[in-house]
Amino acid sequence: MPGLQDCELSQTHYTQEQLCQRMLEVLGRAPSRYQLAKARSAEERPVRSGRPRLTAGMPAPDQRVQQPAWKVKDVEEWLSNHPVKQIQRAKELLEVQLQTVGATHAVAAAREQGLSWEQIAEVLRRVEGRPTLTRQAVILRYGRT
Repeated sequence: MPGLQDCELSQTHYTQEQLCQRMLEVLGRAPSRYQLAKARSAEERPVRSGRPRLTAGMPAPDQRVQQPAWKVKDVEEWLSNHPVKQIQRAKELLEVQLQTVGATHAVAAAREQGLSWEQIAEVLRRVEGRPTLTRQAVILRYGRT
């Protein structure tokens, strides 16, 4: 099948540069060209712990075009449910719950949402105004909840 025309492509697809720019806007970070190429050439391994990969679950480029291009609709859907966004939403919920249900229940809920101890400590440092609060201290205080 012949490739899509450039004018049609610009309205329905993101180029590699546009995809990186959109990821930067939505996620606050953008992958390198190498990371994009690697994501296209190999299946992503699941996230074990820590920071999720920027390209985790990324839709495949449209095969109908000659240059790498991603459908806008697929990219926007993927970005709205990206693991980075899920972590951001869980942190926001933790912050609200710290104010409403108390730290013990809020931390337990955050762990169920998949936040790491370090991510919980980060929110607690900000909310409680305790810049020296460590991950280990949070585990000691709430780890048995």
